[in-house]
Amino acid sequence: MLATSAGAGMIGALDSDGNATTVQNAIGHYRAYTVKKRLDEELSVGAIAGVDPTGATDSTAALNGFFSLLNTNGTRTSVRIPAGTYLTTGLTINNTSLVIKGAGEYPYGASTTKIKAAAANTTLMTFTRSGCRIEGLLFEGFEAAVNFGATETCTGVKFQPSTGTLADIDSTVHGCTFFCLKNGVVGYGRNLTQRLNGYSHVAFPITLNYVPGQQFRGHVIDDNRFHSCGGFGSATDTSLADSVCIKLVTNTAQGVLADNYAGDISIKNNKCDNGCFQFFLGHFGRGSIMSCNDIFRCGGSLSVMIKIDNTATSSNTDYDNFVLIGNTIASDAASTNPQSFPDYALWMTGVRGGVVSGNAFGKLYKHGLVMENCADIVLNAIQLKNPSMSVAFGGSAYNAVEIIRGGNNIQILGLNVRNSQSSTQIQFVINNASATNVMVDNIQANGYISMINEGSSARTHGIINFGGNRRKEVFATTVAGIPSTINYSVGDICWFTTPPASGTAYAGAICVTAGNGSAAVWRNFGAFA
Repeated sequence: MLATSAGAGMIGALDSDGNATTVQNAIGHYRAYTVKKRLDEELSVGAIAGVDPTGATDSTAALNGFFSLLNTNGTRTSVRIPAGTYLTTGLTINNTSLVIKGAGEYPYGASTTKIKAAAANTTLMTFTRSGCRIEGLLFEGFEAAVNFGATETCTGVKFQPSTGTLADIDSTVHGCTFFCLKNGVVGYGRNLTQRLNGYSHVAFPITLNYVPGQQFRGHVIDDNRFHSCGGFGSATDTSLADSVCIKLVTNTAQGVLADNYAGDISIKNNKCDNGCFQFFLGHFGRGSIMSCNDIFRCGGSLSVMIKIDNTATSSNTDYDNFVLIGNTIASDAASTNPQSFPDYALWMTGVRGGVVSGNAFGKLYKHGLVMENCADIVLNAIQLKNPSMSVAFGGSAYNAVEIIRGGNNIQILGLNVRNSQSSTQIQFVINNASATNVMVDNIQANGYISMINEGSSARTHGIINFGGNRRKEVFATTVAGIPSTINYSVGDICWFTTPPASGTAYAGAICVTAGNGSAAVWRNFGAFA
């Protein structure tokens, strides 16, 4: 019942302390109470003595002292670092189940939380235990901004176990920005999730390393942005040699070992653009997936955009298996020096099981795809546009698909190769130098010198039907039943579907005079005995 007709502001109510008040005041009291309660759940470093949000003085000692006092027994703690610039020579965080939040609204604006190196060779944050999460922070190196991360010396975040056998990182990096660093995120162990982060002018954005004797698996690298990371690589600056956005480091010893493979890895929906040298390097297998990554205006001389090296597990065929699907490599950069596109789109070494499907790769200086000592590979629905761009610079012609140093059980079941630089732009569409069992079908190409080349021990089979030798096959009961709306060329075949059980009969007919429908002339072949 309304106590007065003066409006809702005068309706009787009780506040959260049980005192009589108006509804309007009660709502305000509740809002203040819940905000306070929420803030009480989060600790803020803003009022800690020695923490300087202006960036004028070093905050390392104060922040390290604060983190060392936090609970380390696994109780969840949330810490908020307000907007500002915080200079440090390195923060070490020995906590578990810790959440560190920055302002994060504007990566380069006044409303962000910037953790900035106060000296060269600084690692801005080092986590020695598991179960942590950082979000909304900007990590910036010490040196002035340098294109592509050249000559930078600092590292953004490192996850490193405090003992030699602790392999579970079990942490998350979410919505952070890494700017002008040598290394963005470095991890030792497994199960690190990285989502919605931005890397700009970082020579090595993500490097994940194995822990000896421990399985290397469970990493999630999804929905991140890599911009101007590595530039044209060592072609222009030796400090950027072998720069790569995502690097997985496993034990190189061969055999069935716990630590020489990367399994259960997710690399999806990442954007890599405008001056990144390479996208991926490392082992990749055992249920891993790399999908829907968009790579644009990237590469350089010696660049392999995606390099999968499973040499260490090449003798183990039981577990290696991955999916590489829906990735793109493209460039609208001019064909000028320094080379502004990669040497190769995809190079696989020692792979024993993989599906490569629905990928579109364009503008490559040398070969399009390389399979080195690979087996049990399915290539399907692959588009290669302008491999062997070297011809634009007067160089040698390369191949669309290169198979070298052994191999077996490879299927190439859908490949479209389009070239625009020269009528003889590529040497071979498929160069099978060594594999003993390669099946091909549904191949289209132009601008090649020869369709397929085989080494002395290689064996390629299937329907090799493309280029100027393309022919069609149709099915009908007799020549009279052949579809009449099709243009037939000499060499096209009609297979007869209902040959009689006895008497004169033929397997089919071959076109000997081209024509549309009934205008074509056919001749029977394959008489039954």
